[in-house]
Amino acid sequence: MNGETANKERIVGIDAARGISLLGILLINMMSFHSPYVWVINPYSYWEGEINQSLFLFLEVFVAASFYPLFAFLFGFGVIKMIEKSKRMDLNPRHTLLRRFIFLLGIGIVHAFLIWTGDILITYAVTGFFLLFFLKSSVKTMITTGTLLLFIPNLLLFFFFWGVSGLIPIDEAESSGTDLDQISHIYMEGSFSEITNLRMEEWMYLNLNGIGLLLIILVSILPMVLLGAGFAKGNWAVTQSSGYFLKMGIVLFAVGIGLKMIPLLYHFRYEFIFLQDSIGGPILAAAYLFLCLSLVKTDKIGKIVTAISRAGRMSITLYLSQSIICTLIFYGYGLGQYGKVELWEGTLLALGLYLLQVACSYLWFNYYRMGPVEWVWRWYTYQEKPKLK
Repeated sequence: MNGETANKERIVGIDAARGISLLGILLINMMSFHSPYVWVINPYSYWEGEINQSLFLFLEVFVAASFYPLFAFLFGFGVIKMIEKSKRMDLNPRHTLLRRFIFLLGIGIVHAFLIWTGDILITYAVTGFFLLFFLKSSVKTMITTGTLLLFIPNLLLFFFFWGVSGLIPIDEAESSGTDLDQISHIYMEGSFSEITNLRMEEWMYLNLNGIGLLLIILVSILPMVLLGAGFAKGNWAVTQSSGYFLKMGIVLFAVGIGLKMIPLLYHFRYEFIFLQDSIGGPILAAAYLFLCLSLVKTDKIGKIVTAISRAGRMSITLYLSQSIICTLIFYGYGLGQYGKVELWEGTLLALGLYLLQVACSYLWFNYYRMGPVEWVWRWYTYQEKPKLK
């Protein structure tokens, strides 16, 4: 296989990983779209019914805290590819990236305050500004720094929580002191302005309470972004074989699933839930990435991978559309179904919406070169209007 073909396949694998991330993120976000899930202290006892509880455990092990790290990894990967493209276009890479991050920050602010509280784009944009300090770093420095930032702080926090909690089970309280009924009422029947005010309060509390946003960036998002940047800078997606990715994917999958199942064995103690998310989640994210890269060469599922990769090529457009569609279904200025949906119903809705998005994106790329938001984003980034059709 020549280098050109290999590179093309690896890009499809990266896009496929980004496309699958959209599904994982939607499955978890859906719980917050239709319920006051974000305020619940003990989600393991929040959902009623055997079906809902079993489904929640499945999502916690196989999905939760695994796809936003994967998205962060791919964000870092994309930054390096953008630097390479900027150099080919004789543009200043740092200026190009600054414009890209500023645009992403603007989109994130609109998304967080006018559409949905659980925005992740602001976090990625701010992390991008941190990444600017590492652009000239070697592959080894990026990988080492990312690995150390991921494991050392999170393991120290795990042992701290372990010592403080004394192995006490997670608090049995149902909420963080917030009136869940009041939140549900506003989202279910409130006007756009009332819901927007609540959205802003929620975002400020969740991200600016203490060092919340900064801590998330330093020990969760930035490490994965650095690992993705190092992975791209080392050109490993091209130089490594599909067999290597398959073996590594299987090993990492086993380790990640093992870590993520620990809370089930220790009665959902908080420290083990933290370990599940902070360490198990990123390891499982890496497993999903490597498995995607290995599956590109498998002819039997090639068409499926191609369809999902097309969704990945317009991931920002689809991510934003997920929020718009879901808030119009559940919020008071839409159909007002907030708080009326079971977990299994919301999960089926997420799967249906994702399949619809994959189908639409597959058709979209028969006529266009990129998603609509990506088109505007690229136009602003490179200061040159790109071809759309």
